[in-house]
Parts: sequence; structure tokens; C-alpha cells
Amino acid sequence: MPKNENVDWNFSGNIFNIQRYSLHDGPGIRTILFLKGCGLRCKWCGNPESQQAQPQVMFIKSRCINCRACERVCPVNAIVFEENRRIDASKCIHCGACAKACAAGALEMTGRKITVRGAFDEIKKDEIYYSYSGGGVTLSGGEPILQPDFAREVLKACRLSGWNTAIETGLFVGRDAIAKVLPYTDVFLADFKLFDSGSHRIYTGQANEKIKDNFKYISDNGGNIIMRIPLITTINDARGNLTKTAEFAKELGTVEEVDLLPYHRLGVNKYERLGRAYQVPEDIKRPDAEDINESAEVFRKYGFRVKIGGERSNFFII
Repeated sequence: MPKNENVDWNFSGNIFNIQRYSLHDGPGIRTILFLKGCGLRCKWCGNPESQQAQPQVMFIKSRCINCRACERVCPVNAIVFEENRRIDASKCIHCGACAKACAAGALEMTGRKITVRGAFDEIKKDEIYYSYSGGGVTLSGGEPILQPDFAREVLKACRLSGWNTAIETGLFVGRDAIAKVLPYTDVFLADFKLFDSGSHRIYTGQANEKIKDNFKYISDNGGNIIMRIPLITTINDARGNLTKTAEFAKELGTVEEVDLLPYHRLGVNKYERLGRAYQVPEDIKRPDAEDINESAEVFRKYGFRVKIGGERSNFFII
């Protein structure tokens, strides 16, 4: 990247979290910037608040003292007093007035707009960790490439500072969006959930032809990919699915590492806070050590370095 390339410091994007001192989202110690918006609706998603592009209000039932301050300030009458719900999502305009008025903290805004300068200033606080660990910055989500211009400018600023850059992505995005971030990304931590497109649509809401094409595009254009697979019992851990996935990764020619992310249910409470139902049955549990090792062996036989775990820094997987 040219050293004199300008950064648009005033360009803004929507984020919902900044996570520090991560050890599992790229090399070294990293800062994770979580961007809002995702085109997939994976049934096991641990960050449901990331899916919508706009900010959302979350309701924490245990904190509510029924003071009704939220009702008094809402400009569109979107407050409801149901047992597990306070926000009528069909009416909410995401203004945040209710959360500001809630002294008990039962209503919380998730998501906010930030400029590239604001994001960079937050990231820079951790600069000392990057220098001695070989770490850097990871953009996550949601799907960070759905905000390609904002992502590009943040990555550009980080590259100019000499920091390693990574993107955690499901690759359900347009080719032009990937082209914008590719020159500034040292490693793509790219999810591959299911090989069969029909099954992929059932569990994520979308077919996977675009995702496969984007894997090939990044590989063909010199991008560095670590393939990440959320390992979910009875959904994608069948030997046939894993074998086809390994064959696809081998054909790409640039994937050297595969990370298996064993399923867990640590994000379930977020669905309740958003007034949504979690869609993975309770009888589906985290795979045991034997099952995980058997899955790993499928990829080792194809010559891949396999990492078990490596969950995202807030312990949720895509």
C-alpha cells in the first residue's frame, strides 16, 4: 500500500462493541472492532444484536423496576409492557430515548455511529500490545464487509500505523465490497458453515454459491485465508459435509489453517433481550472432545493445520 495514501478520517460507520486483548482473532494480541449488519441469519448466531444495521434497544428483564419512564419519553409509542418484552420493533425508530430515561439500566442501546478517527483513537490505546506480540486489529461483526468503505478506511489507517489487520467474515457480500478491503487486509478469518447450498439456506437463510465464489476470488487475488467452521452437532459435523469442505479448501490452494469452533449457547440470553426466540434446540449440545478430534482429523488428512477453539473474543461464534 502506498505510504502517502490518504485516510478519510471523517467517514463514519455503525459499530456495537470494541473488544480489547483478544488472543483468538488473528495473530498476537488484538483489538476487535465489531460492526453492525449481516446478510445471514444463522440459527446459532451468538451475536444477534449484530444482524441489523441500525442500533437496537435490548431489554434486560431482571433490571426493570416498572417505573414506566421509557413509556413517557418514547416519541412513537413503541413501549409495550409484556412479560419478556418492552420494545415493539415494528414501531421503534431507534432514537435511544427510552434507554437514556431508564435509570435502572433495563433498556440498553446496542450500536452507535463512529468516525474512522474515533475508531482509530480507540484502537490506538492498545498499540503497545501489538508491537511486542505481533498483533493488531480485527474487524468483526456482524459482517464488517457490508460497510466496505468504513472498513477500508479503518484498515488503511491501521496499515499505515504498521499494525497487522484481519477481518472476520461470512463472505456473504458483493465482490466489489471485497475488492475495497482486500488490499488492506493481512488475513481473512472466513467462515464456512455448510457445503451443501440447500442445507446452508435452511440454517442461515441464504444459499452459499456467493460465499464459495468469494473464497475463490480472495484466493485468486493473493488473499490470506484461515477457514473457520462453527462445529454444530447434527447440523454440520457429518463426515460427508466435513470431507467436502476439506476438498473445497484444498482446491483453493491458499488455505493452510482450519479453525474448528465448537458450538455453545453463551449468546442465548441476547435473544431474550431482543424479544426473539433462539432457534437451536436445547438438546443440541457442545460436541465432546472425541467428536471434535474426529472432525479435526478429517482436515488433518488433507494437510491442514487445525486449531480447536479460537472463539471470538467475547466467546461467541458466528
